[in-house]
Amino acid sequence: FDPARPGALLAVARYEGEVRSDHAELALVVADGWQNRGLGFALLRPLIATARRHGIRVAHGTMMAPARPGRKGTPEISDFG
Repeated sequence: FDPARPGALLAVARYEGEVRSDHAELALVVADGWQNRGLGFALLRPLIATARRHGIRVAHGTMMAPARPGRKGTPEISDFG
């Protein structure tokens, strides 16, 4: 939530597990004005930890082209291992 704008979301991070599988799809969205500040990375770490605790071993997602500059800090799939 944006402290300057009560009720406004800055980012959302979630995963959706596949039925009868240890695979999941990751989704992460950061508001335009908050991109390139490390917020996505900060949300991704606990998301991966939560997914692991729930038995997820493999995750996938699609990164949109504008988000690619932050990609170098993105945890790899091996982080699930």
